[in-house]
Amino acid sequence: MNRAAKSGIQLDFEESFSKVYLDASALIEIFSNLIKNSFEVLERQSIESPKLTIQTEVTEGMVHVHYRDNGPGISKTHRPYIFQPFFSTKGSISAVFETAEMSEQQEAPINPKNSGLGLFLSRALAQEMGGDLRLVDTESGEGVHFVFSLPLVK
Repeated sequence: MNRAAKSGIQLDFEESFSKVYLDASALIEIFSNLIKNSFEVLERQSIESPKLTIQTEVTEGMVHVHYRDNGPGISKTHRPYIFQPFFSTKGSISAVFETAEMSEQQEAPINPKNSGLGLFLSRALAQEMGGDLRLVDTESGEGVHFVFSLPLVK
């Protein structure tokens, strides 16, 4: 039984085919980081009908992959820092660098397994392939929404 089924997380993937420039191992790393983060949050929170959605759109020579979950989202306090190395909302080495306001919002105990490098590396890998990874601004409680973009093959 896979982790999504065991955790009751619904997966909704839109199939779409476009030719893009990519490094397969980098693509796997990016999605592994996003999915791992979502699973950890969705499993920890009591979310009714937890869900991950991946959809694509093609505009202006780029494929944009919209990655969403219906968890609590990322607090406005944490958003400016999520792509910085060693920053984690799940407790990690970044706890040493937190402000008092961030510390009050910390939900998880310090965990040395959380390096705070997942999103930092994911964005760097996306940029190496000529694309980007960005967080879309959402209201608190509306889940997380990332857009991963890659250039189309011409």
